[in-house]
Amino acid sequence: MENLSLLVVCVFFGLSLGGAFVLFKFLDATAQIQNKKFTAGGAIAGFIIIFLLLTNAFSTLLKQTPRVWTIVGKVQKDGCGIHDGVIIKYLPPSPSTISEKNGKYRMKGVKIYPGEGLPNLHFECEGYFPDETAVSKDNSIINEEKKEIILKNKMILGKLPEENEGGE
Repeated sequence: MENLSLLVVCVFFGLSLGGAFVLFKFLDATAQIQNKKFTAGGAIAGFIIIFLLLTNAFSTLLKQTPRVWTIVGKVQKDGCGIHDGVIIKYLPPSPSTISEKNGKYRMKGVKIYPGEGLPNLHFECEGYFPDETAVSKDNSIINEEKKEIILKNKMILGKLPEENEGGE
């Protein structure tokens, strides 16, 4: 990430320098910046204005770009040895995944927008009460480098009471 930041700054520097050169060498532009601490005019002012516009536009785009994560965890069906078939949904419901026989699941491509917070997960399986959990820093391990969230505790779904066929 540090190399990308340095690359972005270098590209913006080059674009600003090129833009200021064209504007002030060939188009006879003028610019003036006055601040309490400094005053700049001409090509250097044009360079600063272009550079600030590029970095501001880029930071706005970054704030709107979601970070894509993988969420990993384990679910268990109460009173059952096989835990496959549980549907796990990210709310809003895209993407979703299904648990394996051992109850493990891996949900890839979860988009989390800056400032949005961590997602809620919804668990459902026929014959079991649906349940929901809010992913938080307290109940998960967040690996920024791998873009992976590992839930610390398994989700246990309670079994629905069985219905009497005789109507009693």
